Amino acid sequence: MIELTTVADDEAVLHDGPRVVRRDGLEPDRDHEVEGVAFRTLPRPGGARLATVATVNDVHFGEQECGVIEGLEMGPILRSEPGETPYPEMMNRAAVAEIAASAPDVVVAKGDLTATGTRAEYQQFLDCYGPAFGERLVHVRGNHDGYFGETFADRAPVEVELPGVRLAVLDTTIPLQTTGQVSTEQLEWLDELGARTDRPVLVFGHHHVWSPESNSRHETYFGISPDDSERLVDVFVRRPALVGYFAGHTHRNRVRRFAATGEVPWVEVASVKDFPGSWAEYRVFENGILQVHRRISSPEALDWTDRTRAMFGGLYPSYAFGDLADRCTNGAGTAVPSYVCDATVAAYGTPRFGADEPLTDDIWKCQLKPLRRDDYPVSFTDDQWAQLEKAFPTGVCDWGRPGVDQQGTIPWQSYQDAGGRVVYCGRPLGAATAGSGA
Repeated sequence: MIELTTVADDEAVLHDGPRVVRRDGLEPDRDHEVEGVAFRTLPRPGGARLATVATVNDVHFGEQECGVIEGLEMGPILRSEPGETPYPEMMNRAAVAEIAASAPDVVVAKGDLTATGTRAEYQQFLDCYGPAFGERLVHVRGNHDGYFGETFADRAPVEVELPGVRLAVLDTTIPLQTTGQVSTEQLEWLDELGARTDRPVLVFGHHHVWSPESNSRHETYFGISPDDSERLVDVFVRRPALVGYFAGHTHRNRVRRFAATGEVPWVEVASVKDFPGSWAEYRVFENGILQVHRRISSPEALDWTDRTRAMFGGLYPSYAFGDLADRCTNGAGTAVPSYVCDATVAAYGTPRFGADEPLTDDIWKCQLKPLRRDDYPVSFTDDQWAQLEKAFPTGVCDWGRPGVDQQGTIPWQSYQDAGGRVVYCGRPLGAATAGSGA
Protein backbone atom coordinates (compact mmCIF):
# COMPACT_ATOMS: atom_id res chain seq x y z
CA MET A 1 0.00 0.00 0.00
CA ILE A 2 1.41 3.37 -0.97
CA GLU A 3 1.81 5.85 1.90
CA LEU A 4 2.39 9.59 1.97
CA THR A 5 5.34 10.13 4.33
CA THR A 6 6.59 13.67 3.64
CA VAL A 7 4.76 16.84 2.68
CA ALA A 8 6.69 20.11 2.42
CA ASP A 9 5.99 23.43 0.76
CA ASP A 10 7.51 22.27 -2.52
CA GLU A 11 7.79 18.49 -2.41
CA ALA A 12 6.17 15.24 -1.38
CA VAL A 13 7.54 11.75 -0.78
CA LEU A 14 5.55 8.51 -0.86
CA HIS A 15 6.61 4.95 -0.05
CA ASP A 16 5.29 1.71 -1.44
CA GLY A 17 7.33 -1.01 0.24
CA PRO A 18 10.89 -0.53 -1.05
CA ARG A 19 9.76 1.88 -3.78
CA VAL A 20 10.26 5.60 -3.13
CA VAL A 21 8.20 8.14 -5.09
CA ARG A 22 9.41 11.75 -4.93
CA ARG A 23 7.79 14.82 -6.41
CA ASP A 24 9.80 18.05 -6.33
CA GLY A 25 9.02 21.54 -7.55
CA LEU A 26 5.40 21.50 -6.36
CA GLU A 27 3.48 24.71 -5.81
CA PRO A 28 3.04 25.65 -2.13
CA ASP A 29 -0.37 25.60 -0.49
CA ARG A 30 -1.99 23.73 -3.38
CA ASP A 31 -3.93 20.49 -3.74
CA HIS A 32 -1.97 17.74 -5.49
CA GLU A 33 -2.44 14.08 -6.34
CA VAL A 34 0.35 11.54 -6.82
CA GLU A 35 -0.43 7.91 -7.71
CA GLY A 36 -3.95 8.29 -6.40
CA VAL A 37 -2.94 9.92 -3.11
CA ALA A 38 -4.35 13.41 -2.57
CA PHE A 39 -2.67 15.97 -0.32
CA ARG A 40 -2.06 19.69 0.07
CA THR A 41 1.42 21.17 0.21
CA LEU A 42 2.35 23.38 3.14
CA PRO A 43 1.98 27.14 2.79
CA ARG A 44 5.39 28.76 2.33
CA PRO A 45 6.16 31.59 4.77
CA GLY A 46 7.03 34.90 3.19
CA GLY A 47 10.51 36.19 2.60
CA ALA A 48 13.81 34.50 1.86
CA ARG A 49 14.86 31.15 3.27
CA LEU A 50 17.47 31.88 5.93
CA ALA A 51 18.50 28.63 7.62
CA THR A 52 17.92 24.88 7.88
CA VAL A 53 17.92 22.79 11.06
CA ALA A 54 17.74 18.98 11.24
CA THR A 55 16.88 16.88 14.28
CA VAL A 56 17.06 13.24 15.34
CA ASN A 57 16.05 11.50 18.54
CA ASP A 58 15.89 8.04 20.08
CA VAL A 59 18.81 6.72 18.05
CA HIS A 60 19.63 4.01 20.67
CA PHE A 61 23.17 2.97 19.78
CA GLY A 62 23.88 -0.44 21.30
CA GLU A 63 20.29 -1.68 21.24
CA GLN A 64 19.94 -5.33 20.18
CA GLU A 65 16.19 -6.00 20.47
CA CYS A 66 13.31 -3.95 19.18
CA GLY A 67 9.76 -4.10 20.54
CA VAL A 68 10.59 -4.59 24.22
CA ILE A 69 8.54 -2.73 26.83
CA GLU A 70 8.78 -3.87 30.42
CA GLY A 71 5.53 -5.46 31.54
CA LEU A 72 4.09 -5.68 28.01
CA GLU A 73 4.59 -9.06 26.37
CA MET A 74 2.74 -8.51 23.12
CA GLY A 75 5.56 -9.25 20.65
CA PRO A 76 7.12 -9.81 18.31
CA ILE A 77 10.66 -9.00 19.46
CA LEU A 78 12.82 -8.14 16.44
CA ARG A 79 16.58 -8.32 15.97
CA SER A 80 19.07 -7.81 13.17
CA GLU A 81 19.66 -11.02 11.28
CA PRO A 82 23.07 -12.75 11.47
CA GLY A 83 25.48 -10.98 9.13
CA GLU A 84 23.43 -7.76 9.03
CA THR A 85 24.78 -4.48 10.35
CA PRO A 86 23.19 -3.87 13.79
CA TYR A 87 20.02 -1.93 13.10
CA PRO A 88 20.86 1.16 15.22
CA GLU A 89 24.12 1.61 13.33
CA MET A 90 22.50 0.99 9.96
CA MET A 91 19.56 3.35 10.58
CA ASN A 92 21.75 6.15 11.91
CA ARG A 93 24.25 5.89 9.07
CA ALA A 94 21.37 6.25 6.62
CA ALA A 95 19.95 9.19 8.59
CA VAL A 96 23.34 10.93 8.59
CA ALA A 97 23.66 10.52 4.82
CA GLU A 98 20.21 12.02 4.16
CA ILE A 99 20.66 14.87 6.63
CA ALA A 100 24.09 15.72 5.25
CA ALA A 101 22.59 15.94 1.76
CA SER A 102 20.17 18.62 3.03
CA ALA A 103 23.15 20.79 4.11
CA PRO A 104 21.74 21.84 7.51
CA ASP A 105 23.22 24.70 9.47
CA VAL A 106 22.76 22.77 12.74
CA VAL A 107 21.84 19.19 13.68
CA VAL A 108 20.17 18.67 17.06
CA ALA A 109 20.13 15.18 18.61
CA LYS A 110 17.38 15.21 21.24
CA GLY A 111 18.43 12.39 23.52
CA ASP A 112 18.39 8.64 23.92
CA LEU A 113 21.68 8.56 22.10
CA THR A 114 22.34 5.15 23.68
CA ALA A 115 20.38 2.07 24.69
CA THR A 116 21.89 1.37 28.13
CA GLY A 117 23.75 4.56 28.92
CA THR A 118 27.32 3.32 28.52
CA ARG A 119 30.31 5.36 27.45
CA ALA A 120 31.01 2.86 24.67
CA GLU A 121 27.54 3.36 23.18
CA TYR A 122 27.93 7.13 23.47
CA GLN A 123 31.20 6.89 21.56
CA GLN A 124 29.36 5.03 18.80
CA PHE A 125 26.99 7.98 18.52
CA LEU A 126 29.89 10.45 18.35
CA ASP A 127 31.72 8.33 15.77
CA CYS A 128 28.62 8.27 13.55
CA TYR A 129 27.45 11.90 13.76
CA GLY A 130 30.64 13.76 14.67
CA PRO A 131 32.63 13.34 11.43
CA ALA A 132 29.66 14.36 9.29
CA PHE A 133 28.61 17.48 11.20
CA GLY A 134 31.47 18.55 13.47
CA GLU A 135 30.65 21.77 15.30
CA ARG A 136 27.21 21.85 13.69
CA LEU A 137 26.17 18.96 15.97
CA VAL A 138 24.37 19.84 19.21
CA HIS A 139 23.25 16.93 21.39
CA VAL A 140 21.66 16.36 24.76
CA ARG A 141 20.94 13.26 26.80
CA GLY A 142 17.68 11.37 27.26
CA ASN A 143 16.47 8.96 29.91
CA HIS A 144 18.30 6.00 28.36
CA ASP A 145 21.56 7.92 28.61
CA GLY A 146 21.09 8.63 32.32
CA TYR A 147 19.70 5.24 33.38
CA PHE A 148 22.89 4.11 35.11
CA GLY A 149 24.23 7.37 36.44
CA GLU A 150 26.54 8.46 33.61
CA THR A 151 26.73 12.21 32.99
CA PHE A 152 27.70 12.52 29.33
CA ALA A 153 25.73 14.89 27.07
CA ASP A 154 24.43 16.84 30.07
CA ARG A 155 25.79 20.27 29.09
CA ALA A 156 22.47 22.02 28.70
CA PRO A 157 20.84 24.45 28.36
CA VAL A 158 22.44 25.40 25.05
CA GLU A 159 21.66 28.43 22.90
CA VAL A 160 22.40 28.44 19.17
CA GLU A 161 21.97 31.58 17.08
CA LEU A 162 21.21 31.27 13.37
CA PRO A 163 19.88 33.70 10.77
CA GLY A 164 16.19 34.13 11.51
CA VAL A 165 16.00 31.83 14.55
CA ARG A 166 17.51 30.86 17.90
CA LEU A 167 17.59 27.31 19.19
CA ALA A 168 17.21 26.54 22.90
CA VAL A 169 18.16 22.98 23.90
CA LEU A 170 17.07 21.76 27.35
CA ASP A 171 18.16 18.77 29.44
CA THR A 172 14.94 17.10 30.65
CA THR A 173 16.59 13.98 32.09
CA ILE A 174 16.33 12.80 35.70
CA PRO A 175 19.28 10.46 36.36
CA LEU A 176 18.23 6.85 37.02
CA GLN A 177 14.62 7.62 36.00
CA THR A 178 12.51 7.35 32.85
CA THR A 179 10.42 10.41 33.70
CA GLY A 180 11.43 13.99 32.89
CA GLN A 181 11.83 17.42 34.40
CA VAL A 182 12.82 20.99 33.59
CA SER A 183 14.87 22.48 36.39
CA THR A 184 14.18 25.91 37.84
CA GLU A 185 17.55 27.09 36.55
CA GLN A 186 16.68 26.07 32.99
CA LEU A 187 13.23 27.64 33.18
CA GLU A 188 14.76 30.92 34.36
CA TRP A 189 17.34 30.69 31.58
CA LEU A 190 14.63 30.11 28.96
CA ASP A 191 12.52 32.94 30.37
CA GLU A 192 15.48 35.34 30.08
CA LEU A 193 16.24 34.13 26.55
CA GLY A 194 12.62 34.62 25.51
CA ALA A 195 12.67 38.16 26.91
CA ARG A 196 15.84 39.33 25.12
CA THR A 197 15.71 37.50 21.79
CA ASP A 198 15.36 39.48 18.58
CA ARG A 199 14.08 36.48 16.58
CA PRO A 200 11.85 33.39 17.06
CA VAL A 201 13.08 30.64 19.39
CA LEU A 202 12.64 26.89 18.79
CA VAL A 203 12.90 24.92 22.04
CA PHE A 204 14.13 21.31 22.03
CA GLY A 205 14.25 18.62 24.74
CA HIS A 206 14.01 14.87 25.02
CA HIS A 207 10.81 14.43 27.06
CA HIS A 208 7.40 15.61 25.92
CA VAL A 209 5.19 17.78 28.11
CA TRP A 210 2.14 16.80 30.14
CA SER A 211 -0.98 18.53 28.88
CA PRO A 212 -2.22 21.26 31.24
CA GLU A 213 -5.71 20.45 29.95
CA SER A 214 -5.56 16.82 31.13
CA ASN A 215 -7.95 15.61 33.81
CA SER A 216 -5.35 13.09 34.97
CA ARG A 217 -2.34 14.24 36.96
CA HIS A 218 0.30 11.74 38.08
CA GLU A 219 3.79 12.61 39.30
CA THR A 220 4.97 9.42 37.57
CA TYR A 221 3.85 10.80 34.19
CA PHE A 222 6.01 9.32 31.42
CA GLY A 223 7.13 12.72 30.11
CA ILE A 224 7.96 15.98 31.88
CA SER A 225 6.27 16.05 35.29
CA PRO A 226 2.95 17.91 35.49
CA ASP A 227 4.41 20.62 37.76
CA ASP A 228 7.36 21.30 35.47
CA SER A 229 5.16 21.06 32.36
CA GLU A 230 2.89 23.76 33.76
CA ARG A 231 5.87 25.96 34.54
CA LEU A 232 7.27 25.44 31.03
CA VAL A 233 3.91 26.30 29.46
CA ASP A 234 3.78 29.43 31.64
CA VAL A 235 7.13 30.57 30.22
CA PHE A 236 5.75 30.13 26.70
CA VAL A 237 2.68 32.17 27.65
CA ARG A 238 4.88 35.01 28.93
CA ARG A 239 7.34 34.89 26.04
CA PRO A 240 5.64 34.86 22.61
CA ALA A 241 9.04 34.64 20.90
CA LEU A 242 9.11 30.96 21.97
CA VAL A 243 7.29 29.53 18.96
CA GLY A 244 7.45 25.74 19.49
CA TYR A 245 8.65 22.88 21.68
CA PHE A 246 10.03 19.76 19.96
CA ALA A 247 10.62 16.46 21.78
CA GLY A 248 11.30 12.79 21.21
CA HIS A 249 10.94 10.05 23.85
CA THR A 250 7.53 8.70 22.83
CA HIS A 251 8.71 7.23 19.48
CA ARG A 252 5.75 8.72 17.66
CA ASN A 253 4.79 11.69 15.52
CA ARG A 254 2.29 13.91 17.28
CA VAL A 255 1.40 17.59 17.45
CA ARG A 256 -0.64 19.10 20.26
CA ARG A 257 -1.72 22.68 20.89
CA PHE A 258 -3.00 24.03 24.17
CA ALA A 259 -5.52 26.83 24.61
CA ALA A 260 -3.09 28.73 26.87
CA THR A 261 -0.42 28.92 24.15
CA GLY A 262 -2.64 29.24 21.08
CA GLU A 263 -0.96 28.15 17.86
CA VAL A 264 2.33 27.12 19.51
CA PRO A 265 2.97 23.48 18.51
CA TRP A 266 4.04 20.95 21.16
CA VAL A 267 5.63 18.32 18.97
CA GLU A 268 6.89 14.75 19.33
CA VAL A 269 8.95 13.17 16.54
CA ALA A 270 9.22 9.43 15.97
CA SER A 271 12.48 7.56 16.49
CA VAL A 272 15.32 6.96 14.08
CA LYS A 273 15.75 3.30 15.03
CA ASP A 274 12.42 1.73 14.01
CA PHE A 275 9.21 2.41 12.10
CA PRO A 276 8.80 4.82 10.47
CA GLY A 277 12.50 5.71 10.90
CA SER A 278 12.25 9.48 11.21
CA TRP A 279 14.19 12.68 11.23
CA ALA A 280 12.85 16.21 11.02
CA GLU A 281 13.82 19.25 8.97
CA TYR A 282 13.07 22.86 9.96
CA ARG A 283 13.05 25.40 7.15
CA VAL A 284 13.53 28.94 8.47
CA PHE A 285 12.13 31.79 6.39
CA GLU A 286 12.00 35.50 7.12
CA ASN A 287 8.33 35.28 8.08
CA GLY A 288 7.93 31.77 9.46
CA ILE A 289 9.30 28.28 10.05
CA LEU A 290 8.18 24.95 8.55
CA GLN A 291 8.68 21.51 10.10
CA VAL A 292 9.02 18.71 7.54
CA HIS A 293 8.91 15.03 8.58
CA ARG A 294 11.33 12.71 6.78
CA ARG A 295 11.30 8.93 6.56
CA ILE A 296 14.79 7.41 6.19
CA SER A 297 14.72 5.87 2.73
CA SER A 298 17.80 3.76 2.04
CA PRO A 299 16.84 0.24 0.90
CA GLU A 300 18.21 -1.30 4.11
CA ALA A 301 16.38 1.24 6.27
CA LEU A 302 13.08 0.66 4.50
CA ASP A 303 13.46 -3.09 4.81
CA TRP A 304 14.11 -2.84 8.56
CA THR A 305 11.38 -0.32 9.33
CA ASP A 306 8.84 -2.32 7.33
CA ARG A 307 9.76 -5.34 9.47
CA THR A 308 9.25 -3.30 12.65
CA ARG A 309 5.68 -2.46 11.66
CA ALA A 310 4.82 -5.81 13.23
CA MET A 311 5.78 -4.70 16.75
CA PHE A 312 3.19 -4.81 19.52
CA GLY A 313 0.86 -7.10 17.67
CA GLY A 314 0.94 -4.98 14.51
CA LEU A 315 -0.45 -1.92 16.31
CA TYR A 316 2.79 0.07 16.21
CA PRO A 317 2.29 1.89 12.87
CA SER A 318 -0.99 3.46 13.98
CA TYR A 319 0.78 4.73 17.10
CA ALA A 320 4.15 5.82 15.72
CA PHE A 321 3.46 7.21 12.27
CA GLY A 322 1.07 10.04 13.04
CA ASP A 323 -1.50 11.35 10.63
CA LEU A 324 -2.25 14.29 8.41
CA ALA A 325 -5.11 14.92 10.84
CA ASP A 326 -2.46 16.55 13.02
CA ARG A 327 -2.61 19.33 10.42
CA CYS A 328 -5.85 20.95 11.56
CA THR A 329 -7.63 22.93 8.82
CA ASN A 330 -11.03 24.46 8.35
CA GLY A 331 -13.38 23.60 5.49
CA ALA A 332 -11.46 25.91 3.15
CA GLY A 333 -8.14 24.20 3.83
CA THR A 334 -6.75 27.02 5.97
CA ALA A 335 -4.62 25.94 8.95
CA VAL A 336 -6.16 26.55 12.37
CA PRO A 337 -5.00 25.52 15.88
CA SER A 338 -5.46 21.82 16.53
CA TYR A 339 -7.44 22.37 19.73
CA VAL A 340 -10.21 23.73 17.47
CA CYS A 341 -10.32 20.36 15.70
CA ASP A 342 -10.11 18.49 19.00
CA ALA A 343 -13.12 20.39 20.27
CA THR A 344 -15.05 19.35 17.17
CA VAL A 345 -14.22 15.66 16.83
CA ALA A 346 -11.85 13.38 18.70
CA ALA A 347 -9.15 11.74 16.60
CA TYR A 348 -9.52 8.55 18.67
CA GLY A 349 -11.56 7.58 21.67
CA THR A 350 -13.20 4.85 23.73
CA PRO A 351 -15.92 5.04 26.38
CA ARG A 352 -13.20 4.81 29.05
CA PHE A 353 -11.20 7.66 27.49
CA GLY A 354 -14.44 9.60 27.20
CA ALA A 355 -14.83 9.15 30.95
CA ASP A 356 -11.35 10.70 31.41
CA GLU A 357 -9.27 7.55 31.77
CA PRO A 358 -5.62 8.61 31.20
CA LEU A 359 -4.07 7.60 27.89
CA THR A 360 -1.68 5.29 29.75
CA ASP A 361 -4.65 2.87 29.73
CA ASP A 362 -3.07 0.85 32.55
CA ILE A 363 -5.99 0.59 35.01
CA TRP A 364 -7.87 -2.72 34.94
CA LYS A 365 -10.30 -1.88 37.72
CA CYS A 366 -10.76 1.70 38.87
CA GLN A 367 -11.42 3.05 42.33
CA LEU A 368 -14.81 4.71 42.65
CA LYS A 369 -16.01 8.12 43.76
CA PRO A 370 -19.56 9.34 44.39
CA LEU A 371 -21.50 11.00 41.57
CA ARG A 372 -21.36 14.79 41.93
CA ARG A 373 -23.10 17.17 39.58
CA ASP A 374 -20.36 19.81 39.79
CA ASP A 375 -17.80 17.32 38.41
CA TYR A 376 -19.31 17.75 34.93
CA PRO A 377 -19.21 20.75 32.57
CA VAL A 378 -22.90 20.35 31.65
CA SER A 379 -26.21 20.80 33.45
CA PHE A 380 -28.43 17.75 34.07
CA THR A 381 -32.17 17.75 34.56
CA ASP A 382 -33.40 15.95 37.66
CA ASP A 383 -34.64 13.10 35.47
CA GLN A 384 -31.27 12.77 33.74
CA TRP A 385 -29.46 12.78 37.08
CA ALA A 386 -31.78 10.10 38.42
CA GLN A 387 -30.94 7.92 35.41
CA LEU A 388 -27.22 8.37 36.08
CA GLU A 389 -27.63 7.45 39.73
CA LYS A 390 -29.53 4.33 38.67
CA ALA A 391 -26.82 3.41 36.14
CA PHE A 392 -23.96 3.99 38.60
CA PRO A 393 -25.34 3.19 42.06
CA THR A 394 -21.88 2.60 43.58
CA GLY A 395 -20.20 5.62 41.96
CA VAL A 396 -18.02 6.33 38.93
CA CYS A 397 -14.32 5.86 38.20
CA ASP A 398 -11.89 8.19 39.95
CA TRP A 399 -9.11 8.35 37.34
CA GLY A 400 -7.01 10.58 39.56
CA ARG A 401 -6.25 7.62 41.86
CA PRO A 402 -4.39 4.37 41.16
CA GLY A 403 -6.47 1.37 40.16
CA VAL A 404 -7.66 -1.22 42.67
CA ASP A 405 -4.59 -3.21 43.80
CA GLN A 406 -2.50 -1.40 41.16
CA GLN A 407 1.23 -1.46 41.85
CA GLY A 408 4.46 -0.81 40.05
CA THR A 409 6.27 -3.47 38.06
CA ILE A 410 8.05 -6.00 40.27
CA PRO A 411 11.27 -6.97 38.48
CA TRP A 412 12.54 -10.50 38.82
CA GLN A 413 16.07 -9.29 39.45
CA SER A 414 17.63 -6.07 40.66
CA TYR A 415 20.70 -4.13 39.65
CA GLN A 416 20.62 -2.02 42.82
CA ASP A 417 21.74 -2.57 46.38
CA ALA A 418 19.47 -2.11 49.40
CA GLY A 419 20.16 1.63 49.37
CA GLY A 420 19.01 2.01 45.77
CA ARG A 421 22.49 2.53 44.34
CA VAL A 422 23.23 0.96 40.95
CA VAL A 423 25.52 -2.07 41.08
CA TYR A 424 27.81 -1.86 38.05
CA CYS A 425 29.99 -4.92 38.40
CA GLY A 426 28.02 -7.26 40.63
CA ARG A 427 28.92 -8.46 44.10
CA PRO A 428 31.65 -10.91 45.16
CA LEU A 429 30.33 -14.47 45.29
CA GLY A 430 31.84 -15.12 48.68
CA ALA A 431 33.38 -18.32 49.92
CA ALA A 432 32.35 -21.60 48.35
CA THR A 433 29.90 -23.70 50.35
CA ALA A 434 31.18 -26.75 52.15
CA GLY A 435 31.30 -29.88 50.00
CA SER A 436 31.04 -27.95 46.75
CA GLY A 437 34.39 -29.24 45.56
CA ALA A 438 35.79 -25.69 45.09
